[in-house]
Amino acid sequence: MIRRPPRSTLSSSSAASDVYKRQDLDDVISPREEELLSLYITGRSIKWFAVLDMLLALFYVFTNFVFLCLLPLPLIGYWGARKFNRNAIGMYMGIVVLFIAIRVYILVFDAGVLLQIIFALIILVEIWILRILWSLWQQLRDLTEEEREALITDAYLHVQSRVMLIW
Repeated sequence: MIRRPPRSTLSSSSAASDVYKRQDLDDVISPREEELLSLYITGRSIKWFAVLDMLLALFYVFTNFVFLCLLPLPLIGYWGARKFNRNAIGMYMGIVVLFIAIRVYILVFDAGVLLQIIFALIILVEIWILRILWSLWQQLRDLTEEEREALITDAYLHVQSRVMLIW
């Protein structure tokens, strides 16, 4: 995608117009590269969400040791996002649904007013994360093994830097 100068810089003598003229054609990425870059960035986000889920599960462990079994579950999501593994992402979606159910239970039956507000906000964020996971899970269906390996080895970092120059 070649970025065009704003309407205010249409004169051929303006400095801003010259910057846009100097863009090389090799800075342009294909639509598939753009999709793969989006997939790469989404995978990185899911890894952070999994770390956040582990920290929240750790919070539950301090309240009740029964929740200790929940602590390693977000690692499945982290691994799935790191390896772009569709099955692991699907399992992590199930784990997020389980965490939402636990939070709804605590919200309804076992929380004070402040905790109810906090859990309601966490539930909303988890639903948002679930939507992102669903999108990632669907995109991974069309991923070839070669593209998956390129994403795992961070080969799309050079594409990301080129996109940053364009945007």
